[in-house]
Amino acid sequence: MNLKGLLKRYTVDQLKEAIKLKAQFGLVEVLEAKRAKLLKAVAKLDRKLASLNGAPARRVPGRPPRVGKPGAVKRRFRFSKATRLKMAASQRARWAKVKGPLEGPKEA
Repeated sequence: MNLKGLLKRYTVDQLKEAIKLKAQFGLVEVLEAKRAKLLKAVAKLDRKLASLNGAPARRVPGRPPRVGKPGAVKRRFRFSKATRLKMAASQRARWAKVKGPLEGPKEA
């Protein structure tokens, strides 16, 4: 159906009412957007106020931040030489178990 057909189906008063409703609907969308923006601003202000009052910050999921002395150098953990030799020997044993017994060259 084209535009002329639609316009003929409705009276002038009905069309005026439709225009008013469309304008009101657009206004509602604008107001909802403003409301959402204001709610975000209020939440942000609440967080700032809570931090000023000494309340802990809202926790987020995941690993907690590492607490250390400022300027401290992170030291790398290292295994002792004896431990590394034991680990290597046990890994060779596991690998030999997977591969099976070694066979030398067959003599004819």
